[in-house]
Amino acid sequence: MNPLVVDSKVRVDTDTGCDVAPACLSCPLPRCIHDLTVAELGEQRRQRKAQPILEVLALLTHLPPEEAARQAAASCGVGIRTVFRIKARNKEEYGLRTMETDAMARVRRVRP
Repeated sequence: MNPLVVDSKVRVDTDTGCDVAPACLSCPLPRCIHDLTVAELGEQRRQRKAQPILEVLALLTHLPPEEAARQAAASCGVGIRTVFRIKARNKEEYGLRTMETDAMARVRRVRP
């Protein structure tokens, strides 16, 4: 990228775009990917990695949580612990059952 220097304090870079668009002015994104913070980039990466696992878990809701986690881990090539971490992080958003929520439901049913 060849910068265009207007004066000693102002530096304007040429618009070469990025992977998304050939030029910044023709970019369809509401916010530039270069303006995202490290935390936002990390969260996007976590969500991309979690999406296939969440889709498999949504198909396995008829199984007990432990068995669904085992099958999701095997089909996605991750560990069971990773599946439980993803479920815990996304349970409110996707309404997924977890061992803890199932256990609490059993406790509530038993108490008068």
